[in-house]
Amino acid sequence: MALMLKGKKFFAYLIIFIAHVMGLIAIGEFIGERDYSLLAMYVLFGLIPFLVGFILMRGKQIFYRYSKGKYIFTLKKLYSPNLRVYLYITIAIPCFYSLMKFWNLGKYQKLANIKDIWLFPASYMWLDYFLIITGLLSFIMAGRIFVAGLKEVERSSIAIFSFSFLLTASIILLTNNDFEAVRKDGIVTQKLGKMESIPWADVKNVGINGYLSQDGFSSTASKSFKWEFIFYLKNGKDKVIGPFYYGNSYLGASLDIKKLIIEKRIPMSTDRISEKEWDFIEVDMEYNEGSPEDFYTFFQFDPESKKYYNIPYE
Repeated sequence: MALMLKGKKFFAYLIIFIAHVMGLIAIGEFIGERDYSLLAMYVLFGLIPFLVGFILMRGKQIFYRYSKGKYIFTLKKLYSPNLRVYLYITIAIPCFYSLMKFWNLGKYQKLANIKDIWLFPASYMWLDYFLIITGLLSFIMAGRIFVAGLKEVERSSIAIFSFSFLLTASIILLTNNDFEAVRKDGIVTQKLGKMESIPWADVKNVGINGYLSQDGFSSTASKSFKWEFIFYLKNGKDKVIGPFYYGNSYLGASLDIKKLIIEKRIPMSTDRISEKEWDFIEVDMEYNEGSPEDFYTFFQFDPESKKYYNIPYE
């Protein structure tokens, strides 16, 4: 009997998990395609299976409430905090993700310049991280308010949401025009309204530095290989552009920047990759979209001979 109950509970959790996945897919596709048949898919393969799994987990007592000494049939309990959690996860997450994509695309279109070789709409790294934290906090608190309801939720949750939302909106407005770009006539950055332009004539030499970076804040976070361009200036300062990752857009941009540096006849050194770093790069090559040939070309590495080579300036 106990084994059957465990099996039933496992089956219920499995249905609920699949319902979450199907719900996320359906709403995500609907936002992109505007095909209303995907809403039917959301109901048939997401919402209804979730309710079936929820009923299996809770039992038939979910349809009854005790009142005046007897049990009365009701469907009210179906609209429980569990259902509201499901609705928030499967609807709010795709909407939030699509909103971020739309916002980033708008920034690219607004900041793009015909002279751009590489454009990245970002502010100071610490401010970008802070924006992510405040944005996630406001998203979580909004979910807490939706699930509990305005009448039942703690005032502290409403206060945290209001504060984090206003802070997130303020940071977005402050950094809306921030970017860094490598252009045909030099390097241009704008951070919190302060623009800096560095013509190529002011660049003494360039270093391409590869390194392993921890993706996340926890001790168990995974690592990945990244690289950056370090532009050493004639006034003794340096300017870092990056990081770049293994992927088609980053590899293409890196090759274009490197080609431009060669055209400007600026001395350049390319970092050599360690054996430990190669282990992570091979994983990227297997699972991420990108051209291994472009990566080898960028780091001036011959995979056949396992040797690095120099690019002579004409």
